[in-house]
Amino acid sequence: MPADHTDSAGFELSRFITARREAHAAGRLEPEWTAELDALGMIWDKHDAAWRAHLTTTTAYHRGVGRGRRQRETPGT
Repeated sequence: MPADHTDSAGFELSRFITARREAHAAGRLEPEWTAELDALGMIWDKHDAAWRAHLTTTTAYHRGVGRGRRQRETPGT
């Protein structure tokens, strides 16, 4: 999910996710809500979520280019 995702009704998904993570960490999130978010693949730790997002991007790049390393730039181009 992009960090700045807003749907057509103006709902900011990132704010919702952040609030649910904070409630979960504080033990204030209803167990049923936790279970529903878990079923969707919720990543509760924001650092783990960032890691997975970067890994997904790297994996897609690797599959598209064939290498997981930075391409060399030709001087003067």
